[in-house]
Amino acid sequence: SFRLIPVDHSVPRHQLLFIEMKTAHGVLAMCFGMQTSIVVSNKLRSQDSHGVLLAGSCADHVCSAGWVPKTNHYKLTTNGTKTTDDACCMKTCELFVNTSGCDAGYLPNPAYFRNVEYSSQKCCDRTCKDDFQCTEPGYRSKGASARGHSIEECCGATCSIYECPSGWVSSSSSASKIAHSPEDCCDATCAIYECPAGLVANSDAANTTGNTTSACCVQQCSNFTGQCSTGYDVPASRSSKLGNNETCCVEQCSHYVCELGWDANISKSCEFGESSAECCIQTCALFNCSGDWANSTDVSKLASRTFTSQACCEPSCQTYSCSDGWVANEDNSALAGQSDSACCSKTCFSHTCPSGYRKRNNSAINGSVAESDDFCCEPAGCAAFDNLTALTSEQCSDLTQDVCGTKYTVANTSNMTAVIQCVWHQIGNSSIYTCRTWGTPVFDCTASM
Repeated sequence: SFRLIPVDHSVPRHQLLFIEMKTAHGVLAMCFGMQTSIVVSNKLRSQDSHGVLLAGSCADHVCSAGWVPKTNHYKLTTNGTKTTDDACCMKTCELFVNTSGCDAGYLPNPAYFRNVEYSSQKCCDRTCKDDFQCTEPGYRSKGASARGHSIEECCGATCSIYECPSGWVSSSSSASKIAHSPEDCCDATCAIYECPAGLVANSDAANTTGNTTSACCVQQCSNFTGQCSTGYDVPASRSSKLGNNETCCVEQCSHYVCELGWDANISKSCEFGESSAECCIQTCALFNCSGDWANSTDVSKLASRTFTSQACCEPSCQTYSCSDGWVANEDNSALAGQSDSACCSKTCFSHTCPSGYRKRNNSAINGSVAESDDFCCEPAGCAAFDNLTALTSEQCSDLTQDVCGTKYTVANTSNMTAVIQCVWHQIGNSSIYTCRTWGTPVFDCTASM
């Protein structure tokens, strides 16, 4: 049998209704509340005179985050009027991680959060650390972000021992990376690049590291016809070849700069050429004049495109006859010119001596190439010796009266030479005459040379 026990509605909601049921072995008390908790024992809780339970039962305590109910929480009560996590619950790894945190060298693992533990050793994973010693060549530590403490857990194979598949080459920048795939360890070459429509793989770039159309693909040169830079186009001989703008486009004569001595040949502007011979016309500046013809310095002649001696050259000094007082200048014989000043050298014959001097009385000297007074002129007094004859071995005193006045002698001083006429001279007041060197000396006469 059972009976209904009155309920005091001023008590907490978890103490609402008790039903006392008599059984063969005693009384079974049942409580129905909003939380649908069932307590099967009349000894689990203390009651007041009205049959209502008192506060402080762990059976109805809700543990905070990071805590879980103790295994015997439904038997536990507190002395106070309130329950606590410490009295009714146990700490978990979640609480440890969120309050204390894992020690250095450990990382939290959410899989351990419901474990009833409270230490780094129980709630966290050990890490491999950066200085973990990997002994096998090509392996290195996975670092502090990796969990573990054994070689298998902490050591990873690097790209340095990864063998790249065909179409890939080892990447030097990835050698120390812990990875095992072509994408991570290798650089793709043009050998595996798929060129877009209209382009074909550049066989010369098969082993080139690259992953772009410009690096790996080419097109037929015919595609560049009309697309080249100004002054360039694609010749028919290259239309079917593979290439790019640089290899397909060839310079046209309209873009070529002619060398010195050549003029642009307008009729070849659209033709292909890379030399003056292909694109230009020779001018007289390149003509080689010879014989009676000499290279001209006349700008209009040098620019002429008529490649003949008459059009490009001028008569040379070799064909010119010098005027009196001038002699041919052999150094200028091959030069262009038809005048004394261009082709000849002035002689003493055409030289004008200063006052008190005259031209030397010597045809050899007068015909010499010179223009100085010192060379071409002599004192005017030298004229007195023009018709006289210089003595050779004899002296004036050796001469007779009939030849005395027709001779002169040369007298040498320390730094000058003079000529002196032989004179028939009376000795004192006697009747004796003799030929003597008695005339007035004249210096620097040609006669003394």
